[in-house]
Amino acid sequence: MITIRFIFVLIVEFALALAGGVYKVNVNSGSYLNVRQSPNTSSAIVGTVLKDKLLYVQSISNGWAKFYKGYCSSQYLTKVTKGTTYYTTDDLNFRTGAGTNYGRITTLSKGTAVTYFGRDPWNNGWGITSNGYCSMDYLSSKTNSNTKPVTQPVNPPSGSINLYTKEYKQYNYEYEYVGGCYPACTIHRYGCLITSITMTLNQVEKKNYTPVDMAKKMTFNGSGDATSYGSTHLKATWHSNTQQALQAVLNSLKKGRIAIYGSSGSSGWHFIAVYGYTGNSKTPLNAADFLIHDPGYSKSKLSEHINTHPNTPETIIYN
Repeated sequence: MITIRFIFVLIVEFALALAGGVYKVNVNSGSYLNVRQSPNTSSAIVGTVLKDKLLYVQSISNGWAKFYKGYCSSQYLTKVTKGTTYYTTDDLNFRTGAGTNYGRITTLSKGTAVTYFGRDPWNNGWGITSNGYCSMDYLSSKTNSNTKPVTQPVNPPSGSINLYTKEYKQYNYEYEYVGGCYPACTIHRYGCLITSITMTLNQVEKKNYTPVDMAKKMTFNGSGDATSYGSTHLKATWHSNTQQALQAVLNSLKKGRIAIYGSSGSSGWHFIAVYGYTGNSKTPLNAADFLIHDPGYSKSKLSEHINTHPNTPETIIYN
């Protein structure tokens, strides 16, 4: 009986591997594709997926593609065959969906080459490959990966520092938190800290999180302020004056790590990510020499932020 069951599992895994394929959503720009509970247009819509996002499709039948979130019309999907070669950094399970609760398609040993296409639209920590979904914690573009926080070189002679990180705007995300916020909060409304943290961790740890990914790692109270930063490496410090806060930010930048600066003003608290410095490091430090990514406003220098939020400076630094 055990032997028969084992053979059956192998057959199922082999069938899934044969049927699966990677597809790109092909709809008009700015539009989206409905995901339904069952393979018909009268079925309930359980989600949507935007143009050019990728799906690992388990099967296609009668014009409907099945994947781990439900069903969508195969009319608006284009098969993708060209990807990038990545390597497993440990024995790695590949699954039908982006999570450990989904069925296992196959397991590949450490050092195996796989074809990687991109991140899952809903769970950024999981990647889409020709073998199915897998955790990106165990997949690397290099054959021998020991992922560590990366310290980027700076340019001491000129004093100029520019640490690359993708800029995010909180108003691009409407994720609702369930619990801890009443009424339900969104990143759009309260997401400056979450978004700044996302940019910081992405730059330092070479990740590709979205603010939604980071929100899922945090806890919230009241108006959506994070009481847990989602990383044991982030340390918050209150400063008695602006010069102390600027020095803490500069020290972080010199180590190759962008920093978070927060302070209060007439409109309340606001947080931004400081990614660059153009001064000569001499005191007193000039806030206009610090370059920022502001999640909520079109500001480019720390002095602009401090003009509207001059009180109670706080820094959050990656240690």
